[in-house]
Amino acid sequence: MKEHNNLKLYRQSYNMTTTKFAQILNISPRTLYRIEHYTPCRVETKRKILAGLGIPARKVSEIWPDTIWGESRIKKWGVRWDRSKL
Repeated sequence: MKEHNNLKLYRQSYNMTTTKFAQILNISPRTLYRIEHYTPCRVETKRKILAGLGIPARKVSEIWPDTIWGESRIKKWGVRWDRSKL
């Protein structure tokens, strides 16, 4: 089953290579490649990506349009970030 996302669009908007973008997101380039090609990923990986992009957990649907997290998951995985990494 494919899990559609907008991650590749985000990477391209920053004009970054897969390797550099993966480094910023704290995931492997191979994992990033798989996600960009719609392979489902774990919640922990999504959390790392959201943190790296500085997107609050409540806005997870900006990357994964079909994903909606309940309030308890948002409290558990809520993130803050610093855009200076980009």
